[in-house]
Amino acid sequence: RSGHQQIKTPDGEIMYGADYQFDGKIDIVRGTNTVDDQVTIIATGLTIHNAIAAADELLQGQENVVVRVLNVSCVRPLDATPIIAAALDTSHLIVVEDHSSETGLAHQVADVIADFQLPCSLRRLGVNNYFPSGPAEDLLLLAGLDTENIVDVVLDEIRKEVGGGEDALLTCLHELSANAHRSRFRTSVLPYMSRIATEKDYLEALRAAWVHRTCNDNDLPTSSELKDRIAAQIISHDYQ
Repeated sequence: RSGHQQIKTPDGEIMYGADYQFDGKIDIVRGTNTVDDQVTIIATGLTIHNAIAAADELLQGQENVVVRVLNVSCVRPLDATPIIAAALDTSHLIVVEDHSSETGLAHQVADVIADFQLPCSLRRLGVNNYFPSGPAEDLLLLAGLDTENIVDVVLDEIRKEVGGGEDALLTCLHELSANAHRSRFRTSVLPYMSRIATEKDYLEALRAAWVHRTCNDNDLPTSSELKDRIAAQIISHDYQ
């Protein structure tokens, strides 16, 4: 643990001032909250500061990457609406937490992805090994939770292709209500369902973004090509 400044907006204003009331909801602390965001970092606790620093650095860098950063104040029950919106808006989710990614926030996010059949990628950064005692900054570095590594992970993730075009989006949205009925996140997903139904131009913007991701049939690999690729990967990574 170490001291840190309060979370501020890009303009330098304190986000959680004297009038803030905790409601367990996820707050968007960086990004545009539109389909213009390219990737989403979902962070909780101490790691939110390095997540914000990484987003600011990427926005000001040569590649001008627009990163949405979600500050999760309550891991369970998890506010599902911002997770679903981020998955469909950006296609790439990166969870950063000072906790085991096998049982912590990343696990909750993975449950949302599974429950709602979200077509997105998920990268987990967490503390999955035991480390010696030391200064917080050193321990964050060892765990890969430092700003520099988060930047590298973001640049790596945005180069990954998420399969499916407009059909994948519409399949997800068509089953949204039915999946919500069966999910433990059913209550917290209602605001997103309302947004889809009522917000002017949001659904059209989503569809326009996803239609460009549709893969041409001629670009799909043959079964033989897939088999050869997987066989080569088995050999190169030595899964035996």
